[in-house]
Amino acid sequence: KEKGSALQRQYELEKAAHQEELASVRLMFEKKLEQANLQAQQYSSAIEKQKKLIEAQVAQQIQTARMSDRKKLEEKLQQKRQEYEALKARDLQEISNAKAAFVEEK
Repeated sequence: KEKGSALQRQYELEKAAHQEELASVRLMFEKKLEQANLQAQQYSSAIEKQKKLIEAQVAQQIQTARMSDRKKLEEKLQQKRQEYEALKARDLQEISNAKAAFVEEK
């Protein structure tokens, strides 16, 4: 009977020690999980900041490209206007010369 009691006590002690060890391991893994989650949040935040920065840079590049394209188009339009005005002046001069020649012939 005493031997059974001693075995029972030993079993209870080993069971308690095993439960303490399991609790300790569980606590350690919970802390590691908490740290991993915190680090994941930090990475996510850093990625989001980087994404916003890149989006802002791309938006700036697009705006700069649009301004450059607009300037080129305005310069080309100005050049075409000048060419048109020169052709118009030449045509008007030719018409005027032709009228003068016609009048002289009469």
